[in-house]
Amino acid sequence: MLSFAFDYFLFIFFASFGIVQFAASKSGLASILIFRSPKLSRIIGITLIVISAGVFFLTDNRNINDYEGGLDANQQAYLFVLASFASLVATMTIGSIRHRRVESDFTIDEGLGSLVKTGYFKALLGSMRYWHREWKTQIKDYLFG
Repeated sequence: MLSFAFDYFLFIFFASFGIVQFAASKSGLASILIFRSPKLSRIIGITLIVISAGVFFLTDNRNINDYEGGLDANQQAYLFVLASFASLVATMTIGSIRHRRVESDFTIDEGLGSLVKTGYFKALLGSMRYWHREWKTQIKDYLFG
């Protein structure tokens, strides 16, 4: 069962990685793309999705009941969340390393739009600095009417 769970984890990891690359290329979030070309990122994203699904479902019999060695629903849910999160962390880490030398000013009002020009970890650091400096003035209206 460990092999089946590991195969499922890898399938979800690579499929999620492909989905993030495809979505980032369509929305113009260049700082989390692995490749510079959005068109190449789309092609790689779709290829990762198709290949991971093909390898997972076509290499072995995956129609196994949970009492015969397959994964039950809870295990699938845990592995799905864990693999999707790991894929997102890997994407953000690789994209941030790739864009570490890009100099840009962080603006708090941009939100996810800041990923167009700066890496995730630089944007996160800028956001944390802003909220550390401004948290008292930001929550004053909520606490004191």
